[in-house]
Amino acid sequence: MMHLCGIQDMRLTHLSGYIVTVDMDHLHDNIGRASSFANASKECNADKSCRGFNSGGWYKRVASPVRTSKGMCFYTKGSSR
Repeated sequence: MMHLCGIQDMRLTHLSGYIVTVDMDHLHDNIGRASSFANASKECNADKSCRGFNSGGWYKRVASPVRTSKGMCFYTKGSSR
């Protein structure tokens, strides 16, 4: 069974301060790759040049455009409200 965004703990798919886009990703523009999904959000929060990250742990300096990527989620800095 495939989990949303490749993440087993579904509570992790919603993050305050980020807008999640399901089955999408932004290619290239990587700053680095974190060791885990949770660390990717921490790295992105700590880096002012970071605009978003994907569920694979890649945090990025550009958040658009996004493209279809089945099973992946892209998190863009912004209001989640």
